[in-house]
Amino acid sequence: MTIERKHTLAGIEGLSTDPARSYTLPARAYFDPAVFARENEKVFARAWCYAGHLGALKNAGDYITCRVADENILVSRGKDGVLRAFYNVCQHRAHEIVKGSGCAKVLTCPYHAWSYRTDGSLRTARGSEHLPDFDKEAFGLKPVRVETLASFVFVNLDPDAPALKDQSEGLEDEIRAYCPEIDGLVLAHRATYDIAGNWKNSVDNFLECYHCHVAHSDFCDLVDMDTYRSVCHRIYSSHCGRSRHTASRAYTYSGDDRAQKFGSWWLWPNLSIEVFPGAPN
Repeated sequence: MTIERKHTLAGIEGLSTDPARSYTLPARAYFDPAVFARENEKVFARAWCYAGHLGALKNAGDYITCRVADENILVSRGKDGVLRAFYNVCQHRAHEIVKGSGCAKVLTCPYHAWSYRTDGSLRTARGSEHLPDFDKEAFGLKPVRVETLASFVFVNLDPDAPALKDQSEGLEDEIRAYCPEIDGLVLAHRATYDIAGNWKNSVDNFLECYHCHVAHSDFCDLVDMDTYRSVCHRIYSSHCGRSRHTASRAYTYSGDDRAQKFGSWWLWPNLSIEVFPGAPN
């Protein structure tokens, strides 16, 4: 007997709100370019996406960049101390204005040297003094919404999206309970990996600990899995537990009761945050 299953992303047969009765997404959800294009439009372009840590934006002129839904975004600390985000695109010929991170009191496009103030307004445009009807106010950088949560910086391309703190109520309190010193953290190391897979595959694997005892024996030696709990909230989930002892196969540490906690969170759509036992985490 042949059983045919219809797989459409709107109303997939076999899915259930009961995890014990539900199939996972069909394979094409992970490799179909049309699905990914729709995810960029419906998910990433409307979600609060991680841009960086406030430690990189302490001073006036400090900036970081990131990519969201194929868009290039710039986040900058203004001379007035205000944090702002813009599309990282010059208003003249759409050239990228800055790369990576750094500090610039004036944001200057490397193509035609149009320059912008840190509030996004156009400062200079070479040759525009010869154009009698040129209006500088009409050529400022296009703004993007920006918010902070527990010293992390997020941007959202959707001007009408609900505030991040309203959607993730409780998350900041949880993170600060596990890492009270989070405001003073600075970047110590960055490791970048290119994964030949769809973003959902990484999220799927992070959200379940089905593989932990098999693939992460050191983690299970560090964290008492009997205390490990996964709890779903509105747009985030908590994955927390306690350490088994202060001398695991992974590392040895000392600390108070708070430092013996393992805290891990997933925030929609694709960010994970982890605080390991020990100080300073």
